[in-house]
Amino acid sequence: MDTVFSYLRPWAEIASLFGIVTALVIAVSNMYWQLRLQNAKLRHDLFDRRFEVYRSVRDFVHTLMTKGSVERRDLDALTKHAMAVEFLFKKEIVSFMNEAYERAMNLCEWDIQRQKHGGELPEPDERSYQETRMWFSHSATAQLKNLFLNDLMLYRK
Repeated sequence: MDTVFSYLRPWAEIASLFGIVTALVIAVSNMYWQLRLQNAKLRHDLFDRRFEVYRSVRDFVHTLMTKGSVERRDLDALTKHAMAVEFLFKKEIVSFMNEAYERAMNLCEWDIQRQKHGGELPEPDERSYQETRMWFSHSATAQLKNLFLNDLMLYRK
């Protein structure tokens, strides 16, 4: 019996080495897949947050163009996302959002003045109001897709 065990002992040692290597390969591949899953989740979460910012600007422009004016709650929705933009995007989008937010606040202020004065604004304010509405309808709309395109690509080719 001892001769059988002595004969099988080297084979058992070799088999145990394969077991260690196999366990190591499984552990490394598991770590690799966990890393890939975490990166994919991060990419999806970042996409969700960035898309909310994009959608808030798009919805603001849509509301402005359909109603012809904006209300305080429209500005509040834009404010929520304008405050987070510098942590999610590059400088070009941050400066665009800052400009859009400033113009949106001006529109809201002019609408309040309009309500106080019976629907009329002084001539310089009316001209600025119309120029700002045109900026949102033309310039901001054109810039929106181009600026956000690369940051809203969920999957890269």
